[in-house]
Amino acid sequence: MLRESNERNFKLSSSNNEANNHLIALIKELSSANNKLKSEISEYRELLSESRNELSTLQNRVEDIETASTTGYAYPASYASSVAFASPFKPNFPPHVLDEMGTGAWV
Repeated sequence: MLRESNERNFKLSSSNNEANNHLIALIKELSSANNKLKSEISEYRELLSESRNELSTLQNRVEDIETASTTGYAYPASYASSVAFASPFKPNFPPHVLDEMGTGAWV
């Protein structure tokens, strides 16, 4: 009877060890995934900040060009061409998309 009790205790402790090992491995995996996600968030924040700065610069250039055109000043072509600005009055879709939309006349 004592022997059977010892065997049961050994089996229980063995299965507890396996469960603990599994949980430890799971925690390590989750921790690694969490660290990777934190790193990606940091990268995305940096990209967002850069994009905001670039957008601000482009908005300032557009405002400068618009102000200059109303006052009669003409910026050099290199200044205007460095601004990637698409007219809001003309769709910027590839021709095949315009054809599908039935707006090929806008091109």
